[in-house]
Amino acid sequence: MSQEYIEVSSEELWNEVFPKASIENKIRVDRDGKPKTAILLGAGFTNKYIPNTWGYDNIWDYASRFAFDNDEKDILELMDNYFKEMGNKNFERLIALSNECTDFLNLAKKPFKIFLNSKQILRIKEVFINAMHNAGIDSEKRLCNNTPAREIGSFLTRFDQVFTTNYDPLVYWSIMKHTNSDENRYTIGDFFHRGEYAPENPNFVNAVLERDKTLVSYLHGAFFNTDTDSIYKISTSPDSDESLMKLAKKRYGIHNIKPLIVTDGSSEQKILAIDHNRYLSDSLSRLRRFDLDYLCTIGFGFTPPDKHIIDSIRHNRPSKIAIGYYGEIGNNMKKFIKDIMQWNPKCEIMVFKTNQLPCDETPP
Repeated sequence: MSQEYIEVSSEELWNEVFPKASIENKIRVDRDGKPKTAILLGAGFTNKYIPNTWGYDNIWDYASRFAFDNDEKDILELMDNYFKEMGNKNFERLIALSNECTDFLNLAKKPFKIFLNSKQILRIKEVFINAMHNAGIDSEKRLCNNTPAREIGSFLTRFDQVFTTNYDPLVYWSIMKHTNSDENRYTIGDFFHRGEYAPENPNFVNAVLERDKTLVSYLHGAFFNTDTDSIYKISTSPDSDESLMKLAKKRYGIHNIKPLIVTDGSSEQKILAIDHNRYLSDSLSRLRRFDLDYLCTIGFGFTPPDKHIIDSIRHNRPSKIAIGYYGEIGNNMKKFIKDIMQWNPKCEIMVFKTNQLPCDETPP
């Protein structure tokens, strides 16, 4: 491959390109003229700190254990048969297809129909929510015991905007831990005011935008956000003993309330779900239209199912892109880099190893 990118060291990247933010330079007046930065987090970021928990197969393992423990073997067998036809273990897609009652093509282009009655759909939803809940409980234990959540929150404040495709609680708890002090209270947040998605709320604008804090967008939703007419964030105190996931599970016991997450297979399917939800469409629009100078990616694979995100980066045309990789640079990354050089030949592309990040226990 021709020299389309340069490899940079951790010291150069984190000291010069994306330096640590201070309280003073989080104020808008002091940031005028400085590059606008963003970070895009993919599944690899969560897997670095909470491995073997949130993938399709992992959630299926949690679902299987719950079904066996609660005498739901018949619904487990039913789901297993459909998943084999679908070619993956996508709970949300299975429920959506059963509601659509339309022909569906699996990965082998084999057409079939999904027929589930309302009771079966509710039972699948219950199995799925409990599987997600148990995965979240395990994640929270790891966040408390093994993961530098507060350090991750501090690391994210290096950027003006944080975009994540992950719907697990890693970023949520990292923010909660980091802002649990008067000094850091207003350094990072999201677009929710008192639990409700309200980017136009004057109190949100005054408390957040005027302070120019780091803002977080969940591009594919999050398990602790509810998918209703009014989009709410389920939250708890960082000092509370009550589990976020237990609170979410209680909320999802209410009829027609479900998690706001998108895991459909193709980019086209994801776009359909995103376009039908204001929060999700706003989040993707922010990535597409944010006045971005420098972009950093960690754990994002640049695979075809995330073409809508790649297209948003392409539209934004940042002048610098730093791409983190684990092990080696994969073919999808190489293709993305090659495409960037066609979209924007002036873009400076850097790659860096993510084995050691500033938020790890022993910073470089």
